[in-house]
Amino acid sequence: MKKFIHLLLMLYSLFFCSLILADSSNHAVQQTGKEEVPVADNSEHTGIRKEYLAEQKVKMLPSKHGDTIDSYLTNMTRIPMAEDLGWKVYTIEDGYEVERSILINNSKTLRYKWKVSDSGEVSPVDDRARSLMK
Repeated sequence: MKKFIHLLLMLYSLFFCSLILADSSNHAVQQTGKEEVPVADNSEHTGIRKEYLAEQKVKMLPSKHGDTIDSYLTNMTRIPMAEDLGWKVYTIEDGYEVERSILINNSKTLRYKWKVSDSGEVSPVDDRARSLMK
C-alpha cells in the first residue's frame, strides 16, 4: 500500500510539473485571496522556475530499482567512498539538460544526464541515465 501511495504521488508530481512546463503563457500571477493580480513578467524568474521544475521532473522519475531516480542516486552517495556533487540544470536550445554528479574515491566522476524538452518530455542523454530508467 505504501508503494502504491508513493507511486500515485510521483505520478501527480510529474503531471503537475508537465502542466507548468507546457504552459506557454509565461504570465506570473499573484493570488491576493480575493482576486488574481498579474505580476510583471520577469523572464529571468520564469527561467529559474522552469529549471527547477525540469530538475524535479527528473528527480521524480521511477527508477528500475523500484524507487525514484533521486532516491536511488541519493542512496548511492551514502556509501563512504562517494561524494555527492549535486544536481545541475543547464539551459539548452530546446529545453533543459539535468545532470546529477557523484564523485567516487576522489578520482572518478559519475555523471547522469537527462534532457527535458520545452514540452516537458524527459529522455536520458547518456547510458548511465538510461540504465536507471524503467
